[in-house]
Amino acid sequence: MRIHQYVSRPVFPGYLLYPESYGWYREEPEHREHRPPGQLPYYNLHFVFGGRGELVWKNRRYELAAGQGFLYAPDQEQRYGAVPDEPWDVRWVHFFGEGAAALLGDKGIGEPWVFALGDVSRCLALTDELLRFSESPDSSAEQRLSAKLYELLLAMLGASRPKAAGAPPDSRERILAAADAIRSRCEEPWTLARMAETADYSVYHFDRLFRGYIGKSPMRFLLESRIVRAKRLLITGRLSVGDIAAATGFSQSSYFIKRFKELEGLTPQQFREQRT
Repeated sequence: MRIHQYVSRPVFPGYLLYPESYGWYREEPEHREHRPPGQLPYYNLHFVFGGRGELVWKNRRYELAAGQGFLYAPDQEQRYGAVPDEPWDVRWVHFFGEGAAALLGDKGIGEPWVFALGDVSRCLALTDELLRFSESPDSSAEQRLSAKLYELLLAMLGASRPKAAGAPPDSRERILAAADAIRSRCEEPWTLARMAETADYSVYHFDRLFRGYIGKSPMRFLLESRIVRAKRLLITGRLSVGDIAAATGFSQSSYFIKRFKELEGLTPQQFREQRT
């Protein structure tokens, strides 16, 4: 079974993300693609939901099974296909837009980004919804099509595991639970060792996994959580800057002012005067 949906260019030119085409291959043992550099000017995203496939990059061969996927940035050389004796159930989307680079960073540039999903259910449901759109949606459907693609990419990024080999199956849930604890109790005296203990990891593994899932170091995440809490207090309360520093986990108001200005470009007092 091969399903191809080609989408007309949108009437409104300002969408940050928009699909060029999308589809679904299942029970196609001869499905193989080899595109030289420059042939496909779109991002190329694949999700594997069953069977097996493979991707070849230079002298490396990636075996792909259910719950995995890959992404190529535009104009990259591409070589992948089904394993003939157990062909994959794969859904794909080619897309473009000025917002793609900001969302995806350097993923798929220079070499394909191969990932595993901790939970495939959301991405499976979203590809189902995408496949239900008509080949040439009217202008009223363009917004929903763009939004659905954006939602799919966010779900993929949220569920994808770090590249590092050997990540435990429940590592994503443990790291996200630790991040929630840090954010909700950011005023407490967190150390990296205490954060790691919350997730039951060594400091080394916690720091590596946290950076992989959250995209920043644990201490940077703590700082940003404290600054967000401080911004709320500056706008909604009457506490002094010194009291807000203490209430958000900063032992010295001078250090609080310094870090606030680094992140916001204003001192806490300037922020308060500008926003109230």
